[in-house]
Amino acid sequence: LCARRACSPGVTCKWTAESPFFECGSCPVGYEGDGISCGRNPCLQNPCFRGVSCQKKAVDPYFACGACPPGLAGNGILCGKDSDSDGAPDEGLDCAERSCAKDNCRMQPNSGQEDTNGDG
Repeated sequence: LCARRACSPGVTCKWTAESPFFECGSCPVGYEGDGISCGRNPCLQNPCFRGVSCQKKAVDPYFACGACPPGLAGNGILCGKDSDSDGAPDEGLDCAERSCAKDNCRMQPNSGQEDTNGDG
């Protein structure tokens, strides 16, 4: 059965004396399954910020990160300090989402990033 590629590509196959007469090894890094069938799971590579949940998705980029921990803001992959807890990081993060843009009024909560301190 190993000759017929009973295991998923990249998985080692070992002959056994008992039915089904083969045993598959572990799925490659970044994949999950029983060795016979392995599916991609990018969450296994920890793409999200430490402590942020990761959910596997069916479409590219195949994962979604949860919200940043309390006291931090960002897109879930990158999180930075949020001193006023308004959902905007004190410093800009290296990502394109609005949630990564630098807080325009660092010490005043303004979740819409309106000019609440009148400094333009």
